[in-house]
Amino acid sequence: MHIMRARHLFYPDIQRDYFHELSAQQAAREHEIDVLTWKRNGLCSEIVDSGFTIHRLPGPNLSLDSMIQEFPYLPGLPAEMESLRPEIVHADSRLFLTTVQAIRKARKLGLPSVVTVHGFR
Repeated sequence: MHIMRARHLFYPDIQRDYFHELSAQQAAREHEIDVLTWKRNGLCSEIVDSGFTIHRLPGPNLSLDSMIQEFPYLPGLPAEMESLRPEIVHADSRLFLTTVQAIRKARKLGLPSVVTVHGFR
């Protein structure tokens, strides 16, 4: 299965966590995994890590000052999704624009999608 993940920040901008581990485990089971994330700090655009591909896309940081320090908008995310043509889309946290962008595009492409929600208030 071809799975595409969207997340505002990803390793090495943050520590390896469940999102990275899940991607690595699914890649080890021979699923095709692509992670779309923000290109920050001049990191290379695409790397393969633990059997899956991380695509880093440029975009502005629409920071909300004290509330959220890093709030990227990735104008190229919808086009990248269209070119990748995944079978399912997995986005992380309802609080970020990358999630909104990914889920909207998934709906337009008729793709199933899921959002991981952390905490609930």
